[in-house]
Amino acid sequence: QSTKKYIAEYSGTGKEKFVFIDSIIIRMVTSLLFCLIVVIFYKSVGDIINRPDIGTLLLYSAPLLLLLNTLSYLKEVFNGNHDLKYTFLITSSEHLLKFIFVVLLLSIENHIYSVIAAYMLAVTSSVVIGAYFSKQEFIQDTGAEREERFYKDIYTYSLPMLVVSIAFLIATEVDIVMLGYLADDQSVGIYSVAKRIISKLPHISIAISMGVMPIFAKMDESNASHLKKIFIRVVGAVAGIYLAISVFILVFADPIVPYIFGDEYIRAVLPTQILTVYLVLSGSGIIVNQFLDYQGLARKRAKYIIVSIFINV
Repeated sequence: QSTKKYIAEYSGTGKEKFVFIDSIIIRMVTSLLFCLIVVIFYKSVGDIINRPDIGTLLLYSAPLLLLLNTLSYLKEVFNGNHDLKYTFLITSSEHLLKFIFVVLLLSIENHIYSVIAAYMLAVTSSVVIGAYFSKQEFIQDTGAEREERFYKDIYTYSLPMLVVSIAFLIATEVDIVMLGYLADDQSVGIYSVAKRIISKLPHISIAISMGVMPIFAKMDESNASHLKKIFIRVVGAVAGIYLAISVFILVFADPIVPYIFGDEYIRAVLPTQILTVYLVLSGSGIIVNQFLDYQGLARKRAKYIIVSIFINV
C-alpha cells in the first residue's frame, strides 16, 4: 500500500523507477524475515495448538509466503502506476494456473502437499510474468537522475498502513467473535451466511478505486478544484450503485437466500437485509480510505479505524 502511494505520486516523472527499486528491496527483506520466522517457529506453533502436522505445513508453505508477498507487491505497483492491464493479466494467470496445477498434481498424488506444490508453481509463474512486465515499465533508462532515496519514506508510511491492515482484519472479524461468545453456534452459522453474501460486494468499490483513485496522489492547488469534483462524482456513483444493490437485497433476499443456501438458513434473510446499511457505508468508505492513503493521511486513518473498533465492540 505504501509503495502504491509513492508509485502513483511519481508516475510519469521518471522517478518511479527509483521508487520501484527501493521499495522492492524493502519488500524482499521483510518477506524473507517473515519466512525466517516461520522456519524457526513452525514446530513451536504446531506444539502450541497440539497439531504438529499444521506446523509441518507451515514449514513447507514458507516459500509460498515469499512468493505471494512478491506477487501482491507487483499488483500494488501496477495499480499505483495505473497499469491495470498488467494487474489483470497476472491475477488471471495466477488463478488459472492454480486451477490447472491443482487438478494436474492431485491427479498424480491426492495429498495436501500436492496443493502446496501446485500453488507454488502457479504463483512462481505469475511472479515471473509480473517481473517481466515490471522490467518493461520501471527498469528502463528514463534519463532521470537519482536525487533522493525513498527507503525511509516508504518504510515510515508503511507503519500506519500496517496498523490499518491489522485493525481492518480485527474490525471485520470482531462481529463473529462476539457473536460466538454471546450466542450459540447456530447463530454464528446463520450470521456467517449473511456476512458471506455482503462481504463480497465491496469488491465493486475496490475495482472502481483501482481505476480512479491513483490520480489523487498528484493533487495540489492547481488541480484540487477539478479533482474535488471527480471525487464527489465517484463517491456519489458508488453510493448509488450500493443503494441499488441494497434495494435488490431488501426485496429479493427472502427467496434467494434459502434457494442458494437451503431452507435451514431462512433465518439468514433478516441479517442480510440489516447488513445492507453496512454495505452502503463500507462501499463508499473504500473510496474515502483510498483518497486518504494517496494523500499520505494513513496515520489519521489508523486512528479513526482503531476508534471505530472500540465503538463497534
